[in-house]
Amino acid sequence: MRKLIREFIDSEEFQLTLLKDRVNIVNYQSLLQIDSKEMILKSEFSKIMIRGENLVLNKLLDDEVLITGDIHFIEVKDE
Repeated sequence: MRKLIREFIDSEEFQLTLLKDRVNIVNYQSLLQIDSKEMILKSEFSKIMIRGENLVLNKLLDDEVLITGDIHFIEVKDE
């Protein structure tokens, strides 16, 4: 059990969680574009494009971001 908890806490794997009117992204590398209609982030192996209306960066930590708003489209492209 301790091993599973440790792996969860120390995870360095990219994660994208889509919730109602928000998307949480963990272990991204950089923010490439930020505006109210489109946000683009880069992870180790891909680019993540989020399009919508009234997009807002609500939480920003070293490796985690929460984007809220009316999300219309999410695309993940391998690089």
